[in-house]
Amino acid sequence: MKRIADLKTVLLVEPIHRYRLFIEGALEDSEFELVSVKGPEEAFSILRGMTPHLLLVEDNLPGWDISRFLLKLRECGVECPFIIMSTQSSPENIRKYTCLSIADFLVKPIDEDRLLKSLRVACDPGAVSENLLSRIQSRGLANVLVTDDIGASRRMMGSFLKKNGYTPLEAGGGAEAVNRVVSGGVDVLLLDYQMRDMNGLEVLQDLRLRGVSVPTIMVSAHATSEVVAKARVFGVVDFFRKPVDFPQLVGRINDIVGHGEGEVSKRQRILVIEDDSQMRNLVAKALSSLKVDILMAADGYEARTELQFSNVDIVILDMNLPGIDGLQLLREIEQSSKNPQVIIISGYVTGDERKALKKDPVIEVFTKPVDMNQLRKVVNHALRAVTV
Repeated sequence: MKRIADLKTVLLVEPIHRYRLFIEGALEDSEFELVSVKGPEEAFSILRGMTPHLLLVEDNLPGWDISRFLLKLRECGVECPFIIMSTQSSPENIRKYTCLSIADFLVKPIDEDRLLKSLRVACDPGAVSENLLSRIQSRGLANVLVTDDIGASRRMMGSFLKKNGYTPLEAGGGAEAVNRVVSGGVDVLLLDYQMRDMNGLEVLQDLRLRGVSVPTIMVSAHATSEVVAKARVFGVVDFFRKPVDFPQLVGRINDIVGHGEGEVSKRQRILVIEDDSQMRNLVAKALSSLKVDILMAADGYEARTELQFSNVDIVILDMNLPGIDGLQLLREIEQSSKNPQVIIISGYVTGDERKALKKDPVIEVFTKPVDMNQLRKVVNHALRAVTV
């Protein structure tokens, strides 16, 4: 018998009666509670009084373009994952829906086991049938699959992983990575975004279509804020920019392996928002001794994405940013329920401006050039206050 408190609600938008009946039967004895409607109008009406854990949507909706429907849902504040069902399985169709940041894409006729696995992964991107930590303990060293189409990069990263107690595996492209992960034995996937045969998002989408999930860290030299956002939607645990800070990367892998797949790192997180790459790296280097995870954003849009998808304890915020300026981001942080502390960096601040800015959640205001020793002291003090 199902316990109501444990159920996850799935809102099904499906105009065809026989498919509604099939999905109803498939979920009957599962942990999911199904609410089904025929079309978008009914869905919007239902959503006024409920918050589902997941939306399962047919892509051929009479009178509606699926892209417009999904965007309208987001505009209405529906933040749960979407799974799209379709009779069309062409690569072009799959790529189109990947761009909509969906959780999964199911091709009809749908296998019942595949449907249930997709729902479970969408509700918990870190969920797998086995516990990662127990797998590693039974086998020995954790296997990290390094996926990059540049051999020198694979070897350098593999060498560093081996020195730190991991077994590095290699894949020279996206297709090879998919085959290695599907074959089993991969505990963590280290995935380059830009490769010749497939990009990192296409690799993750392919794995989703096969019903396979593995903790993934994505690496990129030139990722846009849109790519970072989509990677987060796909359940990517973390995102590193090239050149990679290897000690920090290994620390993140330690977190994943030590806590089990999908669990959030216990280490505190600092988000550095700065469009000057040299300044970003100086700040990251100054804070590297504090044993924290350092996330970085190069513009306002990337910053907004990181703030949405990552739980951060401290934000180091440059006020003069492309895209969305620092003042707008500060307002959004003030209105957020996550409440990170903020340290502001600016080229020039008058005494009155400093006084106006230095109120909760802002704990300090620095002018450039920044005294990195003083910045580290302020951050360290703030981190200690967070843990008290």
